[in-house]
Amino acid sequence: MQFFGILLIVVGIASIFAKDLIWKLVVFNNQLRGRASERTDVWDTWTTVFGAIIAVAGLIALLKG
Repeated sequence: MQFFGILLIVVGIASIFAKDLIWKLVVFNNQLRGRASERTDVWDTWTTVFGAIIAVAGLIALLKG
């Protein structure tokens, strides 16, 4: 459970502070599926929100595990 908690924290922090890296993964995934990608302010906002939620969930998992 500790590994899972640490993994969630790392992904959450990356979503908040390394948006360019996350965006490159999104573009790559979309290219594999033949979809176009457009980075918007809404995408940036929701990436930050989900990153915070994931980081908190990871912290909770780490403390409980």
